[in-house]
Amino acid sequence: MPDEEVGEIEQDRFAQLGPRLLQPGRLAFHFVDGRTGQEVDVTAGANPVCAWLIHNRLDRSIACYGPEGAALGDIRVVVGASGQQEVGWNPLPGSPVPNFADLADLSPHAHGFLAGVIRQGPFGFDALRRHLDTALAGIDPDGPDDAGLAYFFGRPLALVRAELGLEMCGPARRDVHWRTIFEQPEPEVGRYQWRVRLGEAAQLDDGLVGYVLGNDYDHLETVLKTGRDDYLRWIGPGERLKLSFDGPRAQVTLLLDARAAVHATTEILPVGEVFVPQQFTDAAVEAMAVAFRAGPLLAPVEPGTSGPDTVLAPHPASATGTWSWAQRHGDTWSRSPMSAQDPAVWPQGVGPRIRSGFVVLDDAAGASRDAEG
Repeated sequence: MPDEEVGEIEQDRFAQLGPRLLQPGRLAFHFVDGRTGQEVDVTAGANPVCAWLIHNRLDRSIACYGPEGAALGDIRVVVGASGQQEVGWNPLPGSPVPNFADLADLSPHAHGFLAGVIRQGPFGFDALRRHLDTALAGIDPDGPDDAGLAYFFGRPLALVRAELGLEMCGPARRDVHWRTIFEQPEPEVGRYQWRVRLGEAAQLDDGLVGYVLGNDYDHLETVLKTGRDDYLRWIGPGERLKLSFDGPRAQVTLLLDARAAVHATTEILPVGEVFVPQQFTDAAVEAMAVAFRAGPLLAPVEPGTSGPDTVLAPHPASATGTWSWAQRHGDTWSRSPMSAQDPAVWPQGVGPRIRSGFVVLDDAAGASRDAEG
């Protein structure tokens, strides 16, 4: 039925149709390099992945990894110098980013995203952690066959830079009515702004958790309703992301499960979808090492014959992989292999010391796949 009355008689004979283009058009939706903004498809060496994020439920932190999977640091709630709780950055074992400000040089958009989270304080940080768990529960493109890192730990989420724009084939067609022969009005279709809705919450094969529009890192547009409108804002019908054929393209930072596609829905074009190419994801996930804070604990060592001493301390037995102990000494990190203690022999080893550091699991992704196979 028409939204407004058409004429004065026989209203039932009118039907209202949605807007349609009079010529070919498309929604250009592609990934761009996380540092330069250049298109990935046409730029050698470009990588759209700005960082990887993992919700470490055990440490109540969000860990940040580089585009290639190297551990950088995590953010978590700590007690600041003022005695009040705040969200702070802590480097992970082997990280080249001891200070949070240094992350801006390595990955500016990862720094912007995490800085936005830090500004929200403990309340906003905990709200984001809860939202990540809720959103990931509805993303499962592989079903029970998933044998990735998330089998044991939080699922890695990619922070990816992308660009969207509306394009028409040729200039906008003009009115060809005889009344416009001498005075051609400018077509309005190029200036009209169309809504673009990213993500499909009802589909298990859509990997979007949320996105940042432009560089507005004080807001995260979320696929699911959160009951908040300050930091976590529901995407809804896409009112905040609008594009026109004559207007500029929109830059977005997507937070997504890289195993699944991201869908883009407009009011006039078919639904589009994009996948992060596997060359940017598989090797990075394979390289990730998961670190858990541990200590203070009393742990002796077993002297090594041709390498570093082995730290004798309990570590999880439910996950396969290579376990090691990482400890910071000023600006450097030391890594030592780990072995479980024999409960029948105590003390075991030599030189028991009170230690605080990280229990690190390497090869977690590959080990979990081998176990499933």
